[in-house]
Amino acid sequence: MDGKVGSVLVIGAGVAGIQASLDLAESGYHVNLVERKGNLMGAAANNCCKGVEECNRCMLCQVSEKAFQVVTHPQITLFRHGEVVKVEGEPGHFTATIQRFPEINERGCPICDKLPLYPVTVKSDPEEIKLDVAGVIMAIGFKLFDPSSLPEFGYGKYKDVVTAVEFEKMIHERTGLFCPSDGRIPRRIAFIQCVGSRDPKIGNPWCSAACCSFTLKESIVAKEYVKDLEATIFFMDKRPYGKDSERYLSRANEQYGVKYIRSGVSKIEAAEDGKGLVVTYTSETGGVSTAQFDMVALSIGLECAVTAKKLSREFGIDLNPYGFCWSSPFSPLETSRQGFLVCGTFGGPNDMTESAMQASGAAADTLGILAKARFDHVPQKKYPPEKDISGEAPKVGVFLCQCGDYIGKTVDVASLTQFASALPEVAYCDHRQYACSEQSRDEMKKAIRVHGLNRVVIGSCSFFTHGSLFQETLREAGLNPYLMEMVNLRDQCARVHSHDPEKATLKAKDLIGMEVAKARFLEPLHRLSKTMNSSALVVGGGITGMVSAISLADKGFNVHLVEKTSQLGGHALRIHHTLEGGDVQVYLSDLIGKVNGNPKIRAYKNSELMSYQGRVGDYTSRIKTTSGEEREINHGVTIIAAGGREYKPDEYFYGQDPRVLISVELEEEIDRGSERVAQSKTIVMIQCVGSRNEVRPYCSRLCCAKSVKNAISLKTLHPKMNVYILYRDMRTYGFRESYYQEAREKGIIFVRFDLDRMPEVKAAGDILKVTVNDIILGERLEIDADLLVLASAVLPPEDNHILARLLRVPLDEDGFFKEAYEKLSTVDFMQEGIFVAGMARSPISIVESIYQGKAAASRAMTLLTRESLFTDGIVSTVKESVCCGCKVCEALCPYGAIAVVPEGNVAKVDELVCKGCGTCCGACPTGAAQLKGFKKQQMMAMVDAYLGGSPKS
Repeated sequence: MDGKVGSVLVIGAGVAGIQASLDLAESGYHVNLVERKGNLMGAAANNCCKGVEECNRCMLCQVSEKAFQVVTHPQITLFRHGEVVKVEGEPGHFTATIQRFPEINERGCPICDKLPLYPVTVKSDPEEIKLDVAGVIMAIGFKLFDPSSLPEFGYGKYKDVVTAVEFEKMIHERTGLFCPSDGRIPRRIAFIQCVGSRDPKIGNPWCSAACCSFTLKESIVAKEYVKDLEATIFFMDKRPYGKDSERYLSRANEQYGVKYIRSGVSKIEAAEDGKGLVVTYTSETGGVSTAQFDMVALSIGLECAVTAKKLSREFGIDLNPYGFCWSSPFSPLETSRQGFLVCGTFGGPNDMTESAMQASGAAADTLGILAKARFDHVPQKKYPPEKDISGEAPKVGVFLCQCGDYIGKTVDVASLTQFASALPEVAYCDHRQYACSEQSRDEMKKAIRVHGLNRVVIGSCSFFTHGSLFQETLREAGLNPYLMEMVNLRDQCARVHSHDPEKATLKAKDLIGMEVAKARFLEPLHRLSKTMNSSALVVGGGITGMVSAISLADKGFNVHLVEKTSQLGGHALRIHHTLEGGDVQVYLSDLIGKVNGNPKIRAYKNSELMSYQGRVGDYTSRIKTTSGEEREINHGVTIIAAGGREYKPDEYFYGQDPRVLISVELEEEIDRGSERVAQSKTIVMIQCVGSRNEVRPYCSRLCCAKSVKNAISLKTLHPKMNVYILYRDMRTYGFRESYYQEAREKGIIFVRFDLDRMPEVKAAGDILKVTVNDIILGERLEIDADLLVLASAVLPPEDNHILARLLRVPLDEDGFFKEAYEKLSTVDFMQEGIFVAGMARSPISIVESIYQGKAAASRAMTLLTRESLFTDGIVSTVKESVCCGCKVCEALCPYGAIAVVPEGNVAKVDELVCKGCGTCCGACPTGAAQLKGFKKQQMMAMVDAYLGGSPKS
C-alpha cells in the first residue's frame, strides 16, 4: 500500500453525484455518497419523460437506471438523510464527519421523489459517522430562484402562474395538464424565459444555461396532453446551445408550431372576465403589446444552493462573485482547497449533459489522490448455487406492481392479477404497491423458493430502469438472471392511456399474456469473460487529447498518443486568451511539457491510424508516419479527440480581400499588436457565418464568446474604436453573460439580424460597406468598416469519415462523432471501449475541452482498472446448417461481431464483441441468425398468445 486512503466522499446524489460515484466505483474505489434528502436524482427526480410521438432523448430513463446502479453497487455506501458537517485533514487523508437520521427500510421506490421516500426517516436524534476518505467531490446542486420576489409576474397571486418546474412536476405526476385555478384544459400557454436570470438589478447577471432547452422540451411535451395547444415562448435570445439543440429548436417551430416572441415581459394580470391571464410585453421594436393565455409558466433561474454556501464556509472553499464555487479556467473542476473537486451546478449553471461530463472529469482528478490498490473495499457477495432447471416443466411466477398509485390509478391491477393467475404454466401471482422496494424483493425471493418457480414475469416499470435490480433479485434467489421478462405497465399502459383505464387494463393483460407465453421458453444464459489490455490509444494531440493522455498516464496506464501533424496543441496553438483572461499559450506549453516528460506516454507525431482490429480489452492498431514507417500498437481502449477545424468562408470576400478576416485571425493580429488593427476606426463582426443555416444547421457554440472576447480586447486597447457585432442570438450562456454585459458597457454596438435578411458587404475603395437590416430601428443600417471579421463555423475534420469507418463508430448528420446518448453517456459510444471528447464530438470551448478530456479518461479507466471484462448473455447465434453464407449479416453488423468464414462458408459470431442488437437476425434471409433470449420459438409464442384469444387492446 502507498499509505493513501482508497475511498472518496461525494456530496450530493443528483445527476453529477451519481455519475461521479459510478465512475469511481467502477474504477475500483469505494465511494461514500451523502444525500441530505431521501430520494436520489436531485432536480431530475421531478422531470417527466419528454417523449411525445417519438423519444426526445431527455434520458430521464437513463438517470433512473444509473440511480438504481448506485443503490445496488457493492462499492458505494449511500447515506440518505445525511449531512457532512466537517472535513479535516489533507488530500489523501481526510476525516469526514457525517450526521445522519436513522431510517427504516419498509416501503416506497428507492428512487422516485414522487413516491413515499424510501427509506423513511425516524424522528429521533441524528447519528454521527466518521469516514476516512482521500478526496471530496462536491456535487451539491442548486436552488431555484423564487419568482414571488418579482410581483410583476403574478406568481403566488394568480394560481395559473406556475414555475416551469411546477409545470414539469404536474406532467410528471400524471395529474394531466389543467389550469390549477379551475381545472379547465388550457388551450394557450405562455412560457416566459429568464425570470431570475440575466438580471443585474436583482443580483443575478448570469444566464442559467439550461432554461431554454428545458422550456423548449416542456412546450413540446405539453402537446401530448393537449393536441391543439398553442404554446408561446417569450424570450430575449434563443440559447439552446447543446449538441443537436438547433435542430430541436427548428423542429419545435416547424413540426409542433411553438411560437417565439422576442420581447421583455413587463407584467402579468388577470383577464377582465376572470378567466385567463394577460401578458403585457415590450417587443423588440419597442412597441407595447398584450396577449391572453390560460396559463403562464415562468422559466426561473438557477442560484447556488444555500447548503453549498454553508458548506463552502465550513470547508474553506472560495466562491466566485456570483456565489458559485470558484475555479480557474484551466482547472475547471478544482476548488481553492486541495483535494476538493467540484462538478455540476455548484460550479455554475449548466445542463444535465455538462453536469455528467464534469462529474466524470472530477472522478478522474480524484483518482490521482487515491491509493493505488483497487477493489480492496469490494465485499465478496455470496450467491446461492444457480438452480439447474433443465428437465423441469415451466413454473412461472408473475409479480405485478402498482407503483404507488401511478399504475394502479389507471390499470386495474386486481383484475390483472386474476387474469395472470389463470394463464398456462403460472404457478404463482401477486401484486405489490412497490415491487422494487426491498421488502417486496425479499418476498419475491421467498416466493421463488417456496413455490419452486423457475421463470419470472414482472409487470412494473421499464427494463431499462429497473431490469438490473430484478435480475439481481433472481440471482439472490438462486435463479439465472435471464429467466425473467418485464412488462412496462407504467409507461406503455398507465401513462399513455391515462384517460382510458379500461383499454389500459386490456392492453396490460395482452402484454402480460404475451410475456408469460415467452417466459415458458426462456433458457439460462451466461456471460463470457475476456482479458483486458491496460494500455490506451488516444487519437488527436490537441488540448482534449493531451488532457486525456495525462489523466490516464498519471494513474499508471500506458498511453499511445497519435497526432497527424508535426506539433502537439491542435487548434489552441492559434488561441491566446480565454474569455475569462486565461493565458492559453502558457497553459498549452505546460501541457505539452507534461506529455513529453511522462514516461507512460508515447507520442507519435506526423502519424495517422491505418488499421484497427479487435474488441474492447484487446485492440490492435497500425499507425503510419509521413515518412512511411509503420508501427503496431496493442491497447485495451481508444479515445477519439481528433478536434475540429474552422470554416474558411466563401462569402463576404473572404480570401479575396485582405481586410476580411475570421475570428481566430483577428485574435492573432490583436496579440501581436497589428498596426492595421490599431489604425482601424471601425471593425465589424458578423456572427453565424457558415452556421445555423440549411447547409450546417448546428450552432458552433464558440463564436459568440469569441467575438465578445475580441471586441472587449479591441475596446480596451483602443477605446475610441467603433466595434459592431452583427448577430442573430447572442449565446453567451452561463457566466459568459457578464462579459456580454461588459461589452455593451464599453460601447460595443450589437445589431441583430434575421437569417432571411443576412448582412451584405461591398468593397468601396478604402472601406468595406456593410449593410444590415436594423430590426429595432426598422431600417437598413450602413456601416463603413476598415476591417470585417467573420465568426465562422466550426467544422469536423475532413478525414472524420475515414476514422469512423476504421473504428466502426457512427457520425452524426453534421460529420461529428455520434456518442451513445447525448445527455448522459456523452463521451461513450455504443461500442464498448471507445470514447470521444472535445470538438471531435461537437464545437466546445477550451474549458469544456479540458473537462471532457478528463471525462473520457475517467470512463476509460472504468475498463482499464479491470483484469477481465464480462459480456452480456444476450448475443446472436447462428444455426450453421441453415446459413447460406450470403454475408448480409457481415455487412450490416455495426460492431463487426459476425463474419462469414471460409470453413464451411458460414457466419460465425464473436460473442465477446456482439452487443445483442439483433440486426443480423432481422436481416438474415434464412433465419439462421437468432438472438439468445429472443429466439424464434420465444417470439412466436408471444404472437400466438396475442392471437389466441387473450383480451385485445
